[in-house]
Amino acid sequence: MHVVDSKSLSRSIHRDEKALLGMPFRLLIALVSIALVVPAVMSGWSSVDYVQTDQRVRSEIARVLTAAQRYLQAGSGGEEIHVVFEGGTFTRIEYVVFGDSAGHAYSRFVRYKLSGGDEQLVTVRNPSVPISSTDGGGLTLFEGSYPMHVECVSGIDVVVWAG
Repeated sequence: MHVVDSKSLSRSIHRDEKALLGMPFRLLIALVSIALVVPAVMSGWSSVDYVQTDQRVRSEIARVLTAAQRYLQAGSGGEEIHVVFEGGTFTRIEYVVFGDSAGHAYSRFVRYKLSGGDEQLVTVRNPSVPISSTDGGGLTLFEGSYPMHVECVSGIDVVVWAG
């Protein structure tokens, strides 16, 4: 039978008298390793989240623009489209602006901004559709879910409103 005294058990756990190479040192190595890896992993997740949020926003904008083009080509008509502007885990949607006042610089664009990024422009082309809201300016939406009305009454431009 093998008898282990408390001194040899203590040495086998700590490896030395001062316990420098035992659990405290191993814990320190683990913490340093985690501190070096976590920022890189979070940065990667943040980048993926930004790209996925950007794709979702562009997809929702494309649905509205396709309807606007369809009704402009038809000369009249409209529909209600349910759009969802939802941010990601790390990325928020600051705003989405459809069009501008008739004849102004951004009347044929949709602008949006995500947190941590620059303002992006989506051009309405083939055919180019001038978009405005019911009050004559651009329609500004924020993060959320909206029933959007897209309507061409005049045959010249498309009016959008949420509600």
